[in-house]
Amino acid sequence: MPKISIIVPVYNVEQYLEFCLDSILEQTFSDFVLLLIDDGSTDKSSKICDDYAKKDSRVRVFHTENRGSAMARNLGLDNVETDYIAMIDSDDYIHPCYLQDLFELIEKYDADIVCRGDKAFVDNSEIDLYAKADFMRNKIEVYNQKQILDLLCTHYSTSLICPMKLYKTSVFNNLRYPNVTKNDDEWVIHRLFLNSKTVVVTPAKLYYWRNRQYNQTNSFSAENISGLLALSDRYHVLKKHGYVPPPDFHVRFMRLSMEYCENCIKYGIKPNSQIKHIKTPLKNCYINLILDATKRSILRKSQIYDRNDFYRMLLLAFMQDKYFKKYG
Repeated sequence: MPKISIIVPVYNVEQYLEFCLDSILEQTFSDFVLLLIDDGSTDKSSKICDDYAKKDSRVRVFHTENRGSAMARNLGLDNVETDYIAMIDSDDYIHPCYLQDLFELIEKYDADIVCRGDKAFVDNSEIDLYAKADFMRNKIEVYNQKQILDLLCTHYSTSLICPMKLYKTSVFNNLRYPNVTKNDDEWVIHRLFLNSKTVVVTPAKLYYWRNRQYNQTNSFSAENISGLLALSDRYHVLKKHGYVPPPDFHVRFMRLSMEYCENCIKYGIKPNSQIKHIKTPLKNCYINLILDATKRSILRKSQIYDRNDFYRMLLLAFMQDKYFKKYG
């Protein structure tokens, strides 16, 4: 039986898919099965998946109706029969040593998850896929559960949130992605860490993440609340397990909620009805940060926000309360 299952959700990525699949199939570590979840693609992506399955016995294809990347990942998880799981987005690609490095680390430290760095690039730019890798062995960090939760709550990092990881299959026991259209990684990462005893973090950048939004105008809609709801869920889940999020987490949560409410006001958009779900954790954040002098002192010393931010928080607290009364 193969050691690793690689789950790749696929939806209308004909322009990038072959490069992604080639980078996976050319890995120096070859003991894996590749699960391609075609999420109802309407371009040539479905055919590309089938063609690769015919060429390489390690490739399995699942065709389904379009339900989003979260549900596609769940379908992949339901078909895993290996000890380890990796996930790769279908418009990204990986260094030839990516899997080998992750596998060696997870075995060496008997870790539940290995997180690694990524290198972002934009369309039409080039990365030398076969450049000599810097594995940065002297910068590897090993964390227990509390330490990795502290890191997750105090340092927002794509290496902690996004797909560039190798997991023990057991951390997904009784755990699946929620049916959301955005920020699905943000909804599950804290639960995965709660299911882990040891997490290894390495900054070596062997995962190449394609930023397709780089040249597009950022747009705002009421659905942008997804990331905020994921943070609210993290707050509730961690507190339920006896973990109290640090002040840094409260600051980030408040800033995101303020930005959301500000943008709703700016663009004249009615907030998403789910805004009511952030009311309790947000009020607790205000109590912890604005009314607690000790924690304010900690924040000032850590230089997380300046005096203008503090007064902005106070002002927007009233704005948000107005929103909650009207919509929550």
